[in-house]
Amino acid sequence: MTQLLRSLIHETLLYEDEKNRQEIASIAKKISGGLSSSKIREMGRVLKSMWRAEADIQSFKKVTFIHWQDIRFMSTLVSYPIRKNEISTIPYVKPPWTQLKGLNKISERAIGAIIEGWPTLIANADLNSHAFRDGKVPFYEIPEEKQEQRRKSSGWNKYPGYKSIGSEDLGARSWEDFLVFTADEIMPHEKITFDVAGGVKHSYILGWPEALIDNWKITGLVIPDSVIQHYGIDEIHHILQRHEFPDDMPIYDENGNIRSYTK
Repeated sequence: MTQLLRSLIHETLLYEDEKNRQEIASIAKKISGGLSSSKIREMGRVLKSMWRAEADIQSFKKVTFIHWQDIRFMSTLVSYPIRKNEISTIPYVKPPWTQLKGLNKISERAIGAIIEGWPTLIANADLNSHAFRDGKVPFYEIPEEKQEQRRKSSGWNKYPGYKSIGSEDLGARSWEDFLVFTADEIMPHEKITFDVAGGVKHSYILGWPEALIDNWKITGLVIPDSVIQHYGIDEIHHILQRHEFPDDMPIYDENGNIRSYTK
């Protein structure tokens, strides 16, 4: 009898999970299909709330989230972090923490920041969250008092946008079909094609996965092997000092080994 009861409970939980994920998928498809900015914001809040309720947040503690950026812009992020503003990262289930094909076109000197925080949405595809902020939701649509409230209190949120760039005609993954609910569902980055049709078209990067992180902090830097080989670790220290990086931050190589510390 006990075994039968356990089996029934297990089947009920599986059914509820499947039902919840179908509802989440339905909302995701509506957002990616193209909505007004206010609707993206409204439905994005619902989507992220449902995702957090369904996802195994604890499992993501073993995932490394890295934000890649040109070293000049990274210095501002590290020295003056606005932790209340959600940040876009790439999830890595394990080293190597290599730059993705196409992302290295940000700059040949791009470096990574290891981000620890609270995941609010993850997909094995580009969530296209910049589509929400960059031109799609202009600040003039938001009353000034609400903008000031955001700056002082909860910060700026990110939301998924319409279909990922390149998904219609170049074969890139589109986020609504690749939402992730547990760390075990994150695909090893080497198994995802990031460099779709040459990686960049019209200056847009295609195909990379995305995780949105809230209430975050930076716990280290990742310097790609190619950058270490090109400059040498001593020159890298000089570059970091010139850009006023804070002291005593660990510097990792692509294999997750600490090579040095900022100073």
